[in-house]
This record gives sequence, C-alpha cells and structure tokens, in this order.
Amino acid sequence: KTASTRDEISSVRPAWDSVKNHTEAVGLNHVQASNQLATEVSKISDFIDSSRDKRKWSEDNVRTLQTQIKAAYKRMVDSKKVYEIRCREEIQANHLFHQEVARTGRETSGAERAHGKHEKARMGMEQAEEAYRSAAVSLEETRASWQKETENCAETFQELESSRLTALRDSAWKVTNIGSACCVADDE
Repeated sequence: KTASTRDEISSVRPAWDSVKNHTEAVGLNHVQASNQLATEVSKISDFIDSSRDKRKWSEDNVRTLQTQIKAAYKRMVDSKKVYEIRCREEIQANHLFHQEVARTGRETSGAERAHGKHEKARMGMEQAEEAYRSAAVSLEETRASWQKETENCAETFQELESSRLTALRDSAWKVTNIGSACCVADDE
C-alpha cells in the first residue's frame, strides 16, 4: 500500500494497479481463510474440552463405586470371619452344655451356667450371621450398581468416540474446503 502509482506512465500503471489489486485480494482471502481456520480450531478445542469433562466425570463415578466395592468386600470378609468365630464358640458352648448335663444332670448349677453360656453364644452367632448376611447383600447391591455404572461409562465412551470421529471428519472437510476456496480465490 505504500507504493504509489502516480508517478508511473503509460502501460506500466495499469499493470502495477492490477498486481497491487490482485495482491490485496489474495491477502484478504488468506486473512479470511485464517479467521475461518481459527474458528474451526476453537470449535475442535471446545469439543475436546467437553469430551474430556464427560470422560472424567464417568471415570470418577466408576472409581468411586470401585472404592465402595472394595470397602463392602472388606466388611463382608470381616463379618464372615466374626461369624465363623461365633459359630465355633456356639458349637463349643453347646458341646460343653451337653457334657455338663451328661455328667451332672440338667438341674445342677453347672448345667445352668453352661446353658447360659450356650444361649449367649447362640445369640452372638445369630447376630454375627445377620451382620454377615447384611454385608453380603450390601456387597451385591454395590456390585450391581458398579456394573450398571460401568456399562453406562462404556456407552458414554462409545458415544464420545463416535462424536469425536464425526467432528474430526467434518472439521477435516471444512478445513479442506477452506483451503480449496482460498486456492480458487487466488487463481481468479
């Protein structure tokens, strides 16, 4: 734009003006193509950020449920151990009660104490059994929830991947069309 054609004479001036106008038109086409490409890049960037957030949210949900499964499994194993101990205690108390009855009779104070210990052991066993049962049910519910969330996560990942491929394909076509339009405009 700083070059002046006022001083040119005869046929050089129209040629100079033509070169100048063509150069300005090419520059304007390239600026427009650059703006279009920048818009396309921002769309892809926004899409990637959105996909990353959705992926992270799904993964976090599954990880949370995995942690809950581990905790529920640990509770169930601990409950099972306590239940097994209480069962052994009940068996021993029952055995001692029957031995005491066989040795001294049912109405003796030793038999009464052995019966009390047996009842106490039986109640402890029943409580441990209930705790074990509830821990097993809780583990199964957590596992089912984890399985459902994992399936949802896999579906989300599939949708995100499909959307990503579609967006990248469309973007590639747009970029190709921008480049092609710029080349056509340059040739005119």
